[in-house]
Amino acid sequence: MVRAVTDLKKRGKTTFLCLSNANSVFISTILESKGLQTLFEEIITNPAEWQPSGLLDLKRKVDPAGPQHSCKVGCSPNMCKGGFGKAFHAHPSH
Repeated sequence: MVRAVTDLKKRGKTTFLCLSNANSVFISTILESKGLQTLFEEIITNPAEWQPSGLLDLKRKVDPAGPQHSCKVGCSPNMCKGGFGKAFHAHPSH
């Protein structure tokens, strides 16, 4: 799989989007272990960072105190994948 996606990326005809309900630390760890840090045009996920205490601080992509999405297809409260996917595809560079 790694060889396939890197070959597609080298050809320049494919745009990769990572739209995940995981978190930025988890995703970056996996991408770095496979040498794929530059594969994705954009990574849309829940932010996370390691605290000095050694704990992983996870945040929601959509702030729980802010406006919430009204998607009816069963998205989780912290991220409307349909909305983020549409926004990605609507951008002129994609």
